[in-house]
Amino acid sequence: MLDTQVFKKDELSGEEFTWREKHLKPGFHRPVIVHRAILGSVERFMAILIEHLAGKFPFWMSPRQCIVVPISEKSFVYAESVYKYLHKLGYECDWDRSNGQLNKKIRNAQLAQWNYILVCGEEEAAGGFVDVRTRDNTRHGKMRVDELANRLANEKPNQSKQFTDFYENAWSPDTPATEWIKEEKKENEAAEAKAPVEGEEKPVAEKKPAAAKKGGKPQAQAAPTAPLMSEEWETFVKCDLRVGKITACEVHPESDKLYNEKVTIGEAEDRCIGSGL
Repeated sequence: MLDTQVFKKDELSGEEFTWREKHLKPGFHRPVIVHRAILGSVERFMAILIEHLAGKFPFWMSPRQCIVVPISEKSFVYAESVYKYLHKLGYECDWDRSNGQLNKKIRNAQLAQWNYILVCGEEEAAGGFVDVRTRDNTRHGKMRVDELANRLANEKPNQSKQFTDFYENAWSPDTPATEWIKEEKKENEAAEAKAPVEGEEKPVAEKKPAAAKKGGKPQAQAAPTAPLMSEEWETFVKCDLRVGKITACEVHPESDKLYNEKVTIGEAEDRCIGSGL
């Protein structure tokens, strides 16, 4: 049976297009394609995202959120303590252990696309401060480390509506226990109202045969169709093939990323196809 697909008008095309499958020419066979895209789809998505953002990820999804840059070796201990404080809070951060000049350290951090660059010296260490900069070379001034942590927490995006709806009835220490008891009673009453009474059977509606047309023969009842997921389709389901079954599979002789597979689609001979992971 030949297939037909209609493509409706959209922003790319102002005309409706109908694709119709044609009969195979003599000597030609219908192609069979096995496409596996498990990790490939994720890789393509990440490639498009990196290209679109030019590597400048927003703070909440960045793999490089904060880097602590000490002015000299005298501030190494304090820089490491600030790094560990932020890392303990769950942020992706690091600290610069190199002995280069301060301007070079800051420039390297900007090129590495760190969202926040935290500069600290002996003066900042005395009061628990860091000098906050961003990768666009904007200087935000000195800030206490705990105040900086609060600012970073505000960078987190708001929860989605699906998230808030799902956890709407989650337990909370602010909700009295009587409220949960009332809710449980309501759910039990609703379940009892829907449950059928014991010993009572629901009447089954009888299907009437289709009425015959005037002057015509009575219409025959349609034969029951076989279930889609039968035992003989077990291989069909596992392989997610819509046209046949894989009967044999072996590694391609020229590549360890390709496979040779034999597929039966109801013809006299199996077809041999190549597939990749």
